[in-house]
Amino acid sequence: MELDALRNENEYLQAKLSRLEGNTIQYEEDEESKQDTHRKHYPDDSETESSDEEEEDSVAPLPQPKKGVDRKPRTSVSAEAFGVWNKKSDFKPVVVTKNESTKDKIRSRLSQSFLFNSLDEKEFEIVIDAMTEVKLNPGECIIKEGDDGDYLYVVETGQLQCSKIFPGNTEPTNLIVYNPGGAFGELALLYNAPRAATITAIDECLLWGLDRKTFNHIVKDAAVRKREMYDEFLKKVKILQTMDAYERQTVADAFSKHKYSQGDLIIKEGEDGDELYFLVEGEAQATKNIDGELKKVMEYKAGDYFGERALIKKEPRAANIEVVSATLEAVSLTKDSFNRLLGPVEDLMKRNMEVY
Repeated sequence: MELDALRNENEYLQAKLSRLEGNTIQYEEDEESKQDTHRKHYPDDSETESSDEEEEDSVAPLPQPKKGVDRKPRTSVSAEAFGVWNKKSDFKPVVVTKNESTKDKIRSRLSQSFLFNSLDEKEFEIVIDAMTEVKLNPGECIIKEGDDGDYLYVVETGQLQCSKIFPGNTEPTNLIVYNPGGAFGELALLYNAPRAATITAIDECLLWGLDRKTFNHIVKDAAVRKREMYDEFLKKVKILQTMDAYERQTVADAFSKHKYSQGDLIIKEGEDGDELYFLVEGEAQATKNIDGELKKVMEYKAGDYFGERALIKKEPRAANIEVVSATLEAVSLTKDSFNRLLGPVEDLMKRNMEVY
């Protein structure tokens, strides 16, 4: 089991490295092509370049730093390594006492944030227990650009302004307003980096704060398990078999999980649609109203997908998708994720969807 996980991680890293190397090679080829074109049209420039090189050779060496002068080390930014090859110390869940009403509020807010969509029920409860209440007055700063950070925050009530001072400016630029359900502060935890922006309360605010240890052990680890869980599944989806490990895991990160029972309608004919579904486990059928009669037009099994028509053609759902097995598990991609991640397979999907 652990060996398989290591192989998956290795495959993912190799695929990512290959993509980076490919980008570098393409860049070098583009630059060489530009230089060839330039030399073709401006042959005399070669003499100028040679002269410039000679001048550069004659430039005096840079002065050496004086002895005894302290030089500040450069700040590095790195993701905190995690995975099967990097075991963490034992984790003891943090429990901040709160009543059920408060837990329900937090549960509702967390369900609105993509950061927590990989958690199972038990993990969700651990995160809820660890959340700390934070109250802010108007104008109060909760995060300051450049500071170290040990918490991420989810907004319960109120609004907060995100601002940043860009190089060359002395005044901050307003970037985004966080509303109830919004989450911020995760970048410092994910990448072990200083705060990237300043967050200030616009009005009275109530936030829920999550500490770094709980985030790393629960939220981040859940994302890793989610990748491993869906990697093998995505390899079996015919239309996605050309994807490399990096692309598959990027898709897995964007998945939302759904569970259904026999007779449930996953998609209803005529409704607007903004999600594409992949069937992980179970069976379903597509039914359509034809001449006033509901007729079955297609069957689905694990590895099949549906719902792409509404996303590609931007039209209402063309059929019902009904669960026929006792239970069914599916994952979905939003319209934005579909456009961003599955653009290369859209043409093939267009051909396939003409079946119904």
